Amino acid sequence: MPLRQAEFRFDPHWQPLTDLSLDLLFENDGLYMQGPEGRLGAVSARGIDARIVPLNKAAKLELSANIAGAGEAVTAYLQDSPLATSVGTTLEQVQVTGPLTGRLALDIPLHGGPVAVEGQVDFVRNRVRVKPLDLPLDEVSGRLLFDERQTRFEGMQANWNGQPLLLDYRGQQTAAGYEVGIDMQGRLQAAELARVYAPLRALDGAADWRGKLKLTLAEQGKLDYRFQADSALQGLTSRLPSPLNKTGQQSWPSHLDVTGDGQQARIELTLGEQIRGLAGVGFRPNGAKVQRLWLSAGAGAQPTLPRAPLDIAVQVPDLPLDDWLVLLKDVQPASSRSNASVPSGTSSRITWPTPYRVSVQASRARLWQYPLNQLRLTVGPSKGLRQQLRVTAEQADGTLSWGDNQPVQAQFKRLWLTPNSSEPGAVSAVKSAAVPDGINPGLLPAVQFRCDDCRWQQLALGKVAFELRPQPEQNGVQLTDLSLDGPLLQARANGQWLQHQSGNLSRLEWQSSTPSLQRLWQAVGKESPFSETPARLEGQLRWLDVPWRPELASLNGRLGADTDAGVLREVNDKGAGLLSVLSMESVLRRLRLDFRDVFAQGFYFDRISASGELQNGILQNDDLALDGAAGNLRGSGQLDLGAERLDYRLEFTPNLTGNLPVLAAFAVTPVTGLYVLALSKVLGPVVDVFTRIRYQIDGPLDQPRVTELGRERKRVAVPGNE
Repeated sequence: MPLRQAEFRFDPHWQPLTDLSLDLLFENDGLYMQGPEGRLGAVSARGIDARIVPLNKAAKLELSANIAGAGEAVTAYLQDSPLATSVGTTLEQVQVTGPLTGRLALDIPLHGGPVAVEGQVDFVRNRVRVKPLDLPLDEVSGRLLFDERQTRFEGMQANWNGQPLLLDYRGQQTAAGYEVGIDMQGRLQAAELARVYAPLRALDGAADWRGKLKLTLAEQGKLDYRFQADSALQGLTSRLPSPLNKTGQQSWPSHLDVTGDGQQARIELTLGEQIRGLAGVGFRPNGAKVQRLWLSAGAGAQPTLPRAPLDIAVQVPDLPLDDWLVLLKDVQPASSRSNASVPSGTSSRITWPTPYRVSVQASRARLWQYPLNQLRLTVGPSKGLRQQLRVTAEQADGTLSWGDNQPVQAQFKRLWLTPNSSEPGAVSAVKSAAVPDGINPGLLPAVQFRCDDCRWQQLALGKVAFELRPQPEQNGVQLTDLSLDGPLLQARANGQWLQHQSGNLSRLEWQSSTPSLQRLWQAVGKESPFSETPARLEGQLRWLDVPWRPELASLNGRLGADTDAGVLREVNDKGAGLLSVLSMESVLRRLRLDFRDVFAQGFYFDRISASGELQNGILQNDDLALDGAAGNLRGSGQLDLGAERLDYRLEFTPNLTGNLPVLAAFAVTPVTGLYVLALSKVLGPVVDVFTRIRYQIDGPLDQPRVTELGRERKRVAVPGNE
C-alpha cells in the first residue's frame, strides 16, 4: 500500500516523520514500512525502515533511518526529543556547525514504556565550539555514538588554532545530572601559536599536553564544569623576557585548572616552579568582570598581605625591562580578543578589579639600556583618582604620579642615567628605545619633572626641571622652563614640537654655560683640548622631523659661543668636537710643528668667540676669533651639515709687537735657544718674519683637506733697536 506526502506520528514525544513517501506491507503477522525519504523536523531522513513484528498486544515499533542535515538542525531535533537531557545536552555544550550525517534507531513499545534509542552522528571536518570554555575546534572528524542513557566517542580528531587534538568523550546520566567527560591530547606548536597571538613569536619548538573537561548539567539547567590540563613544556623554547625564558631541554611542569559555572569561574595556573597565577571571573550580560587576579613570579616573590584584588608580585635576579616594553607594544588590549572563559552570549568586554598593586624586585634590571641595580618598584592607587609608581634603586629614587585629569608629575631625589658601556651600541640603543616613533605630540599628557640630583654618565646635572604643555589645537607640545643647575653645566631652554599633515616641525632655544670646558668634556668621556676654561653657548634652532632626530638639511637658526681665557692643548683629530669639525686641531698642530718654541706648552688664548647662521643645514660663520698670547686666529666659511662637507678659511697673525720670543719663533730664519737673547746683536736692528699664515680646509667632514695657502712676510724692528 503506497503512501505519499504522508506524516507518521510514531511517538508523542518525538517529532513525526513528514513529507514521507512510504510503502506499507502486511505480511503474515507483521507490518513492514519502507520509504526512500522524509523529514524529521529540519533534518533529512533517508532509507526509512519501520516494522511491527508480530502484531500483538506486546508489539513494539522498530524504526530506523539515515539522517543528514546542518549541525544546528540535528541539534535542534535531538533537543526536542526524549534525548534532550543526553545527546541534546551534549550538542548544546559541544556546538556543531557544518553538515552532519548519522543514523537513528528507535525501539518503541506500543503498549507504553521507555523507548530504546541507539544511534550515531558522524563528523566530517566540522567546526565545533566547546561552549563552557569558548574553545573553537576545526576539522573535527569522528563518530558520536549514543543511546537513551549515554553518549560517547573515542579517537575523534580535531584542530585547535591549527594544532592537532585527539578527543575521547563519554556522557551519562547520574544522580547529579548529565555528566560529560572529554579527554584531550594535544601538542603545543609554537609556529601555530604565533599565528594566533603575535607576542608568541618568541616561542620555538613544540610540547605535548593532556587535558580533561568534566561537565555536570543538572536538571534545573545549572552548569558546572572543570577543565584541567598538564604539560612539562619540554621541547618548547621561550625567548620571552625573564622570568618567562626557557630552553627546550628544560622541564617546566605546568598545570591549568579552571572550575566554574555559567556565572563565574576560578582559574589557577602554574608554570614551572616559580610562576603562579590565580583569578576569579564573574560573567554578566554586559561582559566579564575580573574579581581577583593574583600573579607571582620568582622563587622569592612575597606579596604584601592582605593582597589587593589585582595583585602582581615579581622577584627575580635579572629583569630586562627593555625587552618587556618591546613585547608589550605587540600585546593587544584584552578586550579585543575572545576570552577562553567567557560563556556564549556574554560580551568580551573585561572589567578589571580595583584597587590594585604591582610589586617588582630585581637584583639587576635594565631600562633603555640603563642599569637599575637593587630595583624596588611598586605601582598602585594614590590620593583621589591618581595612580603612582614608586621606584628605588642604586641609580634612582623617585615617584611618578598620573590621573584625575592632572599633569603627570615626576619627582626624583636621585636619577643617574649611565648606559651600560660594556654593551656595543649602548648609547645609540638608548636613543632609539627611549622615544619610539609614531607618537602624536597633541596627545601627550602634561608633564611636570623635578629632580634634585640628576646625572648623565659621569656628568652631574644637579637640579633638573622642566614642563611639557600640550597644545592640542596645534597638534603639538611645548617644552617650557627647562633648567639644569649642575656644577659643570648650567642651562635654560624652551622648545616646541608640532605635527601637521606635511610632517613634524621642532624648535629649541637655549642658553648654557660651564665653568670648565676641560672638566665638562671629561665628564662625558671625551678628551678635552681645553684647560680650565669657562665658556658659553646659546642658540635658536628649528628643523623638520621629531625633536630627537633632526633632519640636518632642514636646520635653520643661529648659534653663538664664546670663552674666557685658557689653553688649547694637542688632542687627537677625533676628540675635539667643533675643533675637529673645522679641522682647527690640524691647523694648530701645523703651527706647533713649525713654531714649536711658542706652542710647545699649548696655545694660550684670552678668548674665543664665534657665531653663525644656519640656513637649510648650512652653517655660515664669518667671525671666528681666537685672541692668543702668541697671535690671533681668524676664520670664516661654511659647514654643510646635510652633505657633511665644509669649506673654511683660517688665518693666523702672530703677535710680534714687543714680544721677542714670538718674533724669534716666526723669523723666516728661526733663531732659538740662547741666541734669542742676543737676537739684536746677531741679526741687527730688523728681522724678516712671517706676519700672516693662511689655510684652506675643505672636503668631506670625515677626511677634510688642510692646505696652506701662503705666508706673508715683512721686516720688523727688533725690540730695543728702534
